[in-house]
Amino acid sequence: MGRFLALQRNRAWSRATISGCVASLRSFFRFAKAQGWCGANVGNALDARRLYTTEGLPAGPSWNQVQQLIKGIGRRQSAHIRDRALLMLAVVYGFRSKEVRQSRLEDLDWDRELILLRCSKLHRP
Repeated sequence: MGRFLALQRNRAWSRATISGCVASLRSFFRFAKAQGWCGANVGNALDARRLYTTEGLPAGPSWNQVQQLIKGIGRRQSAHIRDRALLMLAVVYGFRSKEVRQSRLEDLDWDRELILLRCSKLHRP
C-alpha cells in the first residue's frame, strides 16, 4: 500500500476521491480487526476532508458582473426588452438556457403571477 500511495503523490486528488479512499480503508480495517489482524482503533484514526454538496458546481458571474451585463442591454428596441427579460429569467429565477429558450408568452399567468416552467429533466410542467 505504501508504494501505491507513493506513486499517487504527484496527482491532485479531489475531495471526493480522498473521501472514497478513506471510506474503503476504514472498511478494510474494520474487516482486519474482525480477523484479528490489527487493533480496534486503526480505522478510526483515518480522517477525510469534508465534502460539500455544491463544491463541484461551476462558479457563476458575480452580481456586479450581472448588473453590468444588464446595464449593457439597450432599452429602446423590443429586442432589447426581450433580451433583458430572458436574462432576468436566468439570473433571478435560475432558469437553464434550454428553459429560457423554450419560454413563451403563453407560459405567463398574469392573474396569478406565475410562470409555467416545463422542466427539461422531468419532461413535465
